Amino acid sequence: MLGGFVLATAAELLGPYLVKIFIDDYLTPRRLDFAPLFWLALAYIGVLFLKTFISYFQLIQFQKLALKVIQSLRMDVFTKVHQLGMRYFER
Repeated sequence: MLGGFVLATAAELLGPYLVKIFIDDYLTPRRLDFAPLFWLALAYIGVLFLKTFISYFQLIQFQKLALKVIQSLRMDVFTKVHQLGMRYFER
């Protein structure tokens, strides 16, 4: 799970870096060669897909963990309520 966070963070940082490379190295000097721009765009799209894929699975894992916590809390409350005597509920 920690590896997913590291990869998601790296993807978050890599996207703007690729845009910086595009602007500084190709757009500003007006050097619009097809091949390097194609690979740069492909890398950017790949990073976006990777980030989306990792974020999706992180969300799924978070939902599973949250449901387990809620289930545990419900079981604890249910057990506690059943241990209370009838006098507690009469008051």
